[in-house]
Amino acid sequence: MSNTSTKVGHPLFTKGPSTVARTAAGRQLLPAARRGLGELTAGLDAARRIGSGAAAQHVADRMPPGLAAPASTPRSRSMSSGTGRTRGDTSKAPGSMT
Repeated sequence: MSNTSTKVGHPLFTKGPSTVARTAAGRQLLPAARRGLGELTAGLDAARRIGSGAAAQHVADRMPPGLAAPASTPRSRSMSSGTGRTRGDTSKAPGSMT
């Protein structure tokens, strides 16, 4: 049995003297395997485009509305300082002596 057949627990193909045919388990697995390989290929292509600097579209542009803020939204000075406090927060920073 092949590695995939072992993981499934059933043969995926039957082998005859001159033919190879998918079993019911093999027929069931094939569409999911094709989708998975398609997703993997698309992910690899996207990573290559980003790595080469050719990707013009930001990841946030493909996120559902409400999950990503526009890239041009400025952050408040207190948030970008790394303190973790927001504007108007008057509590002392952790470890502060004052």
